Amino acid sequence: MKYSTKPLLVCLLSGAILGCDPVSGYKKTFKNSSKYTLKIEHFTRAGELNPYQLQATYTMAPKSEILLDNGSGLNDAPPCVLFGDSLDATVTDQSDLKVNLDLNKENNWVRSQSGSRSKGYQVECWLVVEDANVVPK
Repeated sequence: MKYSTKPLLVCLLSGAILGCDPVSGYKKTFKNSSKYTLKIEHFTRAGELNPYQLQATYTMAPKSEILLDNGSGLNDAPPCVLFGDSLDATVTDQSDLKVNLDLNKENNWVRSQSGSRSKGYQVECWLVVEDANVVPK
């Protein structure tokens, strides 16, 4: 008696597809609500023993925002401050001023999360620099 392998193959493929982890999405936004032009530097490092390397530099006009990161991962709801990332902000048009806000502290970021482990997460993080965060050096 000859058996068809097609039903077995369909069953195995269906199980593999349905059994996959859900995909989670995330978005990380930096908002400059101040009246100052800011320079944002984004540094990354591959591991604890590696030095930070400049990945990107952004010049932000007053009252603007930039998308720092936008992506997806498997079954993950990442924190706003990721290991190996470092951000620095400086006021570009006035050397006597500084941004007095730690961009690398999780508590300074606003985080919105929806979804679940079984359905996947949608995570959005944003940090806002306001006039009150810009102070004399």
